[in-house]
Amino acid sequence: MFQRRFEGFSQQQQSVIAAACDGMQQRAARSLDQGAPIAAWFGAADRNQVFLKLRMMQNVIQDGSRTVTFVNRTGKKIGVTHTDVYTKHLNPVGQETPLQGSGIVAYAFPVDRRYGDPGPHSTVSHVGSGMRIYLNDVFFTLDPVLQAATIYHEMTHKVLATNDHCYDPVACRMLAARNSAQALDNADNFAHYIANC
Repeated sequence: MFQRRFEGFSQQQQSVIAAACDGMQQRAARSLDQGAPIAAWFGAADRNQVFLKLRMMQNVIQDGSRTVTFVNRTGKKIGVTHTDVYTKHLNPVGQETPLQGSGIVAYAFPVDRRYGDPGPHSTVSHVGSGMRIYLNDVFFTLDPVLQAATIYHEMTHKVLATNDHCYDPVACRMLAARNSAQALDNADNFAHYIANC
C-alpha cells in the first residue's frame, strides 16, 4: 500500500485516516470482482473501460513507493474554486470559502491526464509527491465505509482526473442511467461503487 504522510493531525486522527486507507484498500481489491455492481454506478459504460480505471486505482493504492499526504484543513479556508478539471478560479483575498460549516468533507486539486493534447487543456499530469488530500473536520464524523470512499473519491481526482459532476448516491445512479460516459468521469460514482464492494 502507498505510504501515508500526515500534516497537522493528532495521533488519534492519524489512526482514523490509516484505518480508512486500509478499508479503502480492501474495497478496491474487491472492486475488481466481476460480481460487483458496475451497472448501478456506471450504467452502460464499457466494462473494459471501467475495469481499466479500477485497475489504475488499484495499482496506485498498492504502490508502496508512492506517498499520499493528508493535510488537516479543519477551521481553514479554501481560496481556489475548481469548476472542472481544467477551470479554476482564484477567489479574491478576503473572500475565501470557510471550510467550517461548509459541508466540504475533503478535497484534492485535480489534474489533467491529457498531456500533449493541443490547445488550452494541455497540462502536465500529476507526479509522485504531489499526491495531497485535504481533509476537513466533517471527515471524522463519517462512518468508516464513507471515510474509505471519501479517500478513494479524492484519489480518483489525482489518478483518473475525474470531475465532480454530482454527489450523493441518488444523483450518481441517475447520472449512470442517463449518461454513462459522464458517470465514468464522476469521482462520486467511483466512491459509491467502492462503498458497495
